[in-house]
Amino acid sequence: MPRDDMDDLFFSRDQKPLLREALPGDSSSFGILADTALRQTYLPSAHGKALQPDNIVVTGIRGSGKTFWWAALQNPEIRPLVEAAAQLGDNAVISVGYGVGRENAEKFPAAQTLAALAAKKIPPRHIWMTVVYGQVLGERAPSEFPRRGDWERRIRWVIDHPDLVSATLSAQDALLAKNNQYHLVLFDALDTTANDWKAMNRITRGVLQVGVEIRSYRKIRTKIFLRPDQLDDPEATSFNDASKITGNPAELEWKYKDLYGMLWHLLANDRGFGPNFRKVAESIAGVAFGENREIREVPNKLRSDPDAQRGLFHALTGPWMGRDRRRGAPYTWLPKHLGDNRGAVSPRSFLTALRTAAESGEYREDWKYPLHFEDIKAGVRQASLRRVRELNDDYPWIQTLMEPIGGMNVPCGRGEVFQRWKRNGALEAIGENPTRLPPAHLKDGPEKVLKDLQELGIVAERDDGRINIPDVYRVGYGLGRHGGIKRG
Repeated sequence: MPRDDMDDLFFSRDQKPLLREALPGDSSSFGILADTALRQTYLPSAHGKALQPDNIVVTGIRGSGKTFWWAALQNPEIRPLVEAAAQLGDNAVISVGYGVGRENAEKFPAAQTLAALAAKKIPPRHIWMTVVYGQVLGERAPSEFPRRGDWERRIRWVIDHPDLVSATLSAQDALLAKNNQYHLVLFDALDTTANDWKAMNRITRGVLQVGVEIRSYRKIRTKIFLRPDQLDDPEATSFNDASKITGNPAELEWKYKDLYGMLWHLLANDRGFGPNFRKVAESIAGVAFGENREIREVPNKLRSDPDAQRGLFHALTGPWMGRDRRRGAPYTWLPKHLGDNRGAVSPRSFLTALRTAAESGEYREDWKYPLHFEDIKAGVRQASLRRVRELNDDYPWIQTLMEPIGGMNVPCGRGEVFQRWKRNGALEAIGENPTRLPPAHLKDGPEKVLKDLQELGIVAERDDGRINIPDVYRVGYGLGRHGGIKRG
């Protein structure tokens, strides 16, 4: 393996345009576009396990891949990649129980319909059982079951015919077992079902109850994608046997090695940058990507060996985040500065930072690598701005809390934060102008609201009691830190 101060360069700065084009310009669509689906889809081993049928509840932070895998399982271009790792077999049936998309209007009730059904005191468990029943039975459902049209009428039918529902589901399960075939019903984006936590918790609880009930069948399963905070409230999880599916949920986590494995997959399968990248990677790591294959799979060594990954990445960036080792190594520096308070990194943030670094047109006479450390820092700033925009879309109230503390340096005392919130009437403003899913503990005061921010990964409490904000949020929200990445 080459030394970090190697003389022989495998990549040159002249290859920067090709590197830029190999990285997704809009990582929000990463892996979904039909013409690039397989070339832009990377499956970490932990994700393959999470997608296995018996892992009914799957959690992940914003951008970790929940909606991506929800869509990928429905995508015939991508699903063959998933089937083996997820132990689905090659003829699984995939249906949608809830998610974003107008094309699903007949498959599940919209948020407004859910609110109307709640007003009529219809338990959410019956709503979601009706959805699952309709998806699993399809044309095999009894002729009197209303397959389309008014949702209340469908739900009332299921409520009124419990024995028939059970018998027909059992018959369908037996048929699936005979064919060695799974039927998965996917649930995603449940946070869009309501504008307050109480209503959303009831809806989530109903989906989870159905997940437990359906678990008794051999080949019928639900798969429920949730944010970690959606499992925090006992109102969503306090029912008989809930722990069977919520006690140890599968997590869509991205370790450092997974992020770099994803990067190698993108670069190796790019038509422009790919051939040279594969040649260099094989030289550095002593591995082969294989010949004459539509999709070049990343060799295990480059998926899991940090030393091999480090050597390859530093062939793109140089060995240090400055002129010497005191500034740290790019391989660890980049994901570290993109992590939340638990160290969790969104692959979208990782790709945004690298694409931004590759887009820099600044020419540096003394730099021989495609990516300069200052460009990588600029990439982290851009990734932070994007991450903050995503957060504000999901939790508009966070901006109301962050604006009063803009310009502060962290770490800082919580008392100073609370004073600024009070001076600006931040908590009152959130209460007077309710937005989609306000802080879960808004009525319990600033300490509990700060805890809500901690649960979301935005704020961390240090051993000395002060609070800190990771760079991936700090920069985008306009806070400073002595010696840290500048705000821009």
